[in-house]
Amino acid sequence: MKVNIFAVADSVAVYEQGKLVIVGTFDNIQAEKCPFAFRPFGVALKLDAERGDYGKSYKARLVLRKIRTTKSLVELQLPLNFPKPSQGKRISGIFAANLGGIIFDSFGQYVFELRVGSKVVSSINLNVIKSKSTKKVKSSKTKATGGKNK
Repeated sequence: MKVNIFAVADSVAVYEQGKLVIVGTFDNIQAEKCPFAFRPFGVALKLDAERGDYGKSYKARLVLRKIRTTKSLVELQLPLNFPKPSQGKRISGIFAANLGGIIFDSFGQYVFELRVGSKVVSSINLNVIKSKSTKKVKSSKTKATGGKNK
């Protein structure tokens, strides 16, 4: 199988006739402090079956974890079924899930992995970064020279 789309976004949905809708993709999350519960967001996948996948089923998982750890923040089961196509048709698997209230316990790099069995088929990084302070900075007055050479 080939991963055609793998995205994290503000919102995702699958509409009639298999139309995948992705609104507001991102790869950075800003927070003032950790731990924190992140606002609802979505993850979307579109997988294209290749010739060897036709008529097969796979047990796949979507896993969100911090880099250099094995502890999962999210683990979703994705049963994948690729029927044999009729003449000239392409078979795709589409997945969209909106998640909410996931607790990020520290700043750093996280990863969403698509796993089929024990193999990581595709992944995308998600960075949790400290937001810059919103405190007003005292400005200092400087005299403009008007571009004259001295």
